[in-house]
Amino acid sequence: MAHAKAKLTPLGRQLLIKRIIDEGWPVRAAAESMGVSAQTAYKWLRRFRSEGAAGLVDLSSRPVRSPGMSPERLVAQIRELRLTRRLARTASAMRWVWRARRSMASCADSGSIAWTASIG
Repeated sequence: MAHAKAKLTPLGRQLLIKRIIDEGWPVRAAAESMGVSAQTAYKWLRRFRSEGAAGLVDLSSRPVRSPGMSPERLVAQIRELRLTRRLARTASAMRWVWRARRSMASCADSGSIAWTASIG
């Protein structure tokens, strides 16, 4: 599914490609008729030529990696504390999380795994 501001849905992309390849429209004219730039039309044409119809669907916008993501051990500990102490997303709870992350980072730099003692 295309996002709300997308000019072309997958069906619109198919129509764009049909006009260019099957009907022989110039890329600029086909792009103008669909309300997109020639650069966008060339992008969809390139994807269609390399991947076929599968290249016309939306790609995931999820990042490949999240370097700022909290380690799973910390996330599990936070979940447990929220359940047992009923911690909400208050300012004090968020300060606790940031202190824990900083503590983990400094212990990771020194090669120590004793960070849990400093936050538990």
